[in-house]
Amino acid sequence: MAGNHVLDSLVRRGGVALVAVSLLGIGCWSEPAGAAGARKGTLVEATFAPFSGATAFLGQVGLAAGIIGLVGLNADGGVLGHDFTWIKEDTRGDPADAVPVARKMVGTVKNLILVNGNDSTSAPPTVPIINAAHKTMFLGAGQAIYTKSSYKYIWRNTPPDAADGVAMAYYVVHDLHCKSAATIYGQTVAAEGSAPGSIKAFEDLGGKIVAKEAIAATQPSYETEANQIATAHPCAIMTEENPATAATIFSELNTLGGLTHIVGTDATIFPTWFDAVEKAIGSSVFERDYVGVEFGVGIAKKTPSYPIFRADVLKAKKYLPTKTSVYLNTPYAMATWDWTNEVALAMLEVNSVDPKKFNTRILTVTQKQPGAVVVHTFVKGKAALAAGKKIQYVGVLGPSPYNKYHNFTGSFEVQRASGKEVAYISGIKLAPVMRRVG
Repeated sequence: MAGNHVLDSLVRRGGVALVAVSLLGIGCWSEPAGAAGARKGTLVEATFAPFSGATAFLGQVGLAAGIIGLVGLNADGGVLGHDFTWIKEDTRGDPADAVPVARKMVGTVKNLILVNGNDSTSAPPTVPIINAAHKTMFLGAGQAIYTKSSYKYIWRNTPPDAADGVAMAYYVVHDLHCKSAATIYGQTVAAEGSAPGSIKAFEDLGGKIVAKEAIAATQPSYETEANQIATAHPCAIMTEENPATAATIFSELNTLGGLTHIVGTDATIFPTWFDAVEKAIGSSVFERDYVGVEFGVGIAKKTPSYPIFRADVLKAKKYLPTKTSVYLNTPYAMATWDWTNEVALAMLEVNSVDPKKFNTRILTVTQKQPGAVVVHTFVKGKAALAAGKKIQYVGVLGPSPYNKYHNFTGSFEVQRASGKEVAYISGIKLAPVMRRVG
């Protein structure tokens, strides 16, 4: 169970300074009062994710994405006289730890309105707690159970795990022209979601799985599994596991001469995963063999929103846990930034910072509507709403056409660790295979 936490507070009105202050106030959220135009209070977003344990790398990017979005909003004047602050809540990657952390968070953090980052491990027991407390949340979990759910406060503009698996298989067959692949998946909730999708889609596309390994985390050796893969001679390996596990098995594969194209899920596109595997197999081999399949629009840098996203990343640079180039090229950070802008515009649209009032308006400000003005930034959306216009926010990852379950599955891009795109897979091409898998 997490201990007492500190409120990492972004200095109001455009400050990019982050200071630690004691968390004040006990009880549920209430809308602060104040004169129009005056500073009315501070709103809190929590990154609810593992910051320790085997999947701590997931919290790293979730942390950064939350800070980047809030720094941008504060720099642009906040929302309805309110500024934003950020806290982190460590789930430790363990459902047993996550439940009391969630209960304490929703029960004691004053002015908490947003929760970001709930991952596949902690989501099942904690989504009901956060949803019942009426906290709008950006969901990082990829399980199919959230594709059509009754939870009103969850929003997911990232694809389910099965779609990630389908995209991997499509890339291996159509871009690598490989028909004999191996799979290495850790025994985690997220990996267990991607694995079936990648295997079935690969077979549906005419491929054959020649070796299939489900491995326990952080064992001292995977020599048996590595030997089975090496002797099967696959032309590609589809994979997801934690950094330490990946470093061990790919090092042993490299020693056996069994390394080939490594195609990882979006859970491998993290600095800690890159660093561990690159050190284990060598920079030249890693750069040659590894790619990660990530949701995205293909060359996100060309979207109208990207310059503003980039500027916000640079404003937040001093608070980010690793080099800014990682976040400038990470669709998860872009997706969270988009969602943060969508939430802020929904608040403006309904003139309230109460989640019970603005939550449903996220759908309104992101959908095509007759007479709606397309806006690509929070500032442009704010101005349009102030002028009495309807808006459709189209962000750095393109439109967010949420369905009635607050979900949508977009396209995918294939990246090297440097962030350089090597392939783009449209959602239209994936749809027929996804229907067969799903």
